[in-house]
Amino acid sequence: MQNLRRSMVFASSERYVVAALSVVTTVITARILGPVDFGIVVLAGSLLAVSDALRDFGVGSYLVQQQCITREQIRTAFTATSILTMTIIGILLAVSGPIANYYAQPPLQSYIVLASCGLLMSPFISITTGLLRREMAFGSLAALSILSALISNLTTIALAIAGLRAASFVWGSIAGAVTFLALSFYLNRDLSNFRPCLRDFRSIWAFASYDSATALLNRVWEAAPYFIFGRALGIEAVGIYSRAATVCQWPEKALFAGLGAVTLPAFSNAVHEGKSLKPSYLRALEFVSGLQWPGLILLVFLAHPIVVLLLGASWSSVAPLVQIMAAAMLFWFPAYLTYPTVVASGAVRDVLRMSLISLPISALILACAVPFGLRAVALSGFISIPMQVFVAMSFVKRHINFKWSEIACAIRRSLIAALASAVGPALVWAMNGFSFELSFGAAFLATALCVAAWAAAIILTEHPIAAELRWAAARVNGLWSAGPVADGRQWILARVRSVGQSS
Repeated sequence: MQNLRRSMVFASSERYVVAALSVVTTVITARILGPVDFGIVVLAGSLLAVSDALRDFGVGSYLVQQQCITREQIRTAFTATSILTMTIIGILLAVSGPIANYYAQPPLQSYIVLASCGLLMSPFISITTGLLRREMAFGSLAALSILSALISNLTTIALAIAGLRAASFVWGSIAGAVTFLALSFYLNRDLSNFRPCLRDFRSIWAFASYDSATALLNRVWEAAPYFIFGRALGIEAVGIYSRAATVCQWPEKALFAGLGAVTLPAFSNAVHEGKSLKPSYLRALEFVSGLQWPGLILLVFLAHPIVVLLLGASWSSVAPLVQIMAAAMLFWFPAYLTYPTVVASGAVRDVLRMSLISLPISALILACAVPFGLRAVALSGFISIPMQVFVAMSFVKRHINFKWSEIACAIRRSLIAALASAVGPALVWAMNGFSFELSFGAAFLATALCVAAWAAAIILTEHPIAAELRWAAARVNGLWSAGPVADGRQWILARVRSVGQSS
C-alpha cells in the first residue's frame, strides 16, 4: 500500500503540474486566438490522435502487462512501432492537402505536415515511457514529463504572442517531444533497446493488435464530433465544442491525475501474485465516485464564472455546453477502471469487443444529434455515456464476478457525499435568482460550502477517502514537526512571542 501511495503521489504530481501548465496556456491563448484557430488545432489534433493510436501499436501497455520481458521483446516493440510510424507519416503527408481543401482551411495542411514530422520521435518516447511505467519509476517519469511540458507550453505561449496563431501549438508539441527525448537519452545512455529486431513479433502481435485496434476505435470516437462539426457546422463550432470539452475534463485531470498511470501496473502485479481484483476494483470505484461526483456537480453550478475566468467573456457561449456535458459525465465514473481491470486480467480482446459494441451505437446517436446543433450533441451524452458504461461493466463482470448489489454498496457513501456537496451551490444559485451567471464572490461561497459539506459527509459516513485524508494530514504534520521546517516554525513562534512581550 505504501509503494502504491508513493507511485500515486509521483504520478499525480506529474499530472497536476502538467494540467496546471495546460490551464495556464489555455487561459493565455484563449485571449489571443479565436474559435477558428482552436478549430484548426482540434481538427488536426484529432487526426493525429487517431494516427497515434495506430502508430503506438499498444507497445506501452504490452511492456507493462507482461510478467517477464526480454531485451528482444523490447527491441521488437520498438521496431514494430517505428515501421508503423514511418508508414503513417507518409500517409499523413499525402492526405494533408485534400483534408485542408475539404474543410476549406489552408493552414490545416501546414499544421498536419509539421505534426507528422514530430511523430519521428514517438517510438523512442513510447518505449521509454512504457519501461518506466513497468518499473513503477514514476519519479523519473514525472521529472521528464514536467520538464518537457514546461518547454512545450512556454513555446506555445511565446509563439502565440508572436503571432503564429494555430501553428504555435504544433511547434510547442515538437519542442516538448525533443526535450523529453533528449533528457531520457541523457539519463539512460544505453541505447541497446532501440536496435532493430523482429524476433518476438508474434507475441507482441497477439497482444498489441487487439490493444491497438481498441485504442484506434476510441480515438476515432473521440474525434468523430470534430470531424462532423468541421463540415456540417463549421470550423468555429469545433473550437467552441472543444473548449467546452476541455473545461469538463479539468476536474477529471485534477482529481485522477495519477490514476491511469498507476492502476494498470498495480492491477497487473496483483494478478501476477494470484490475488483477486474484485476488492481493489470495488474500492477504486468508491474512491473515484467519491471524488468525481462532487467535482462535476460543482462544475454544473459554476460553469459560467469558470468559463469567464479561464477563457474570457467572449467564450461565454461555452458555459451551457459545459453544464450539460458535466452532468452527463456523472455516469462515467466506472470507465476509468475498465481498461486496467480487463487488460490486467489477461483479456485484452474483450476491450476490443466492448468497443465494437458500444462505439458504433454512440456514433449513430451523435450523428442523429448533429443536425440539431451543439446543445443537442451535448445532450446525447445522457444516452451514449450510460450505454457505454453498462457495456463495459458487463465485460468487467465476467472477469471479477462482482454483483450489481456490490456496486451499489460500494458507491452508497459517495452518493451521500455528492448530495451533501450539492446543497451549498444550490442555495447560492437560488439566492442568485436561479441564474447560473454567478459573480466570482458567489462562486467562491458556493465552492466553500460544497467542499465543507463534502468533507463533513466523507468523515461522518467513514468513507475510505477519509483515511487517505488523515494519512495526508499526518504526512504534512510530520514534515511540519521535523527538520528545518520545525526549526523555522520555532523561530517564527519565538519572534511572535518576543513581539508580544515587548508590546
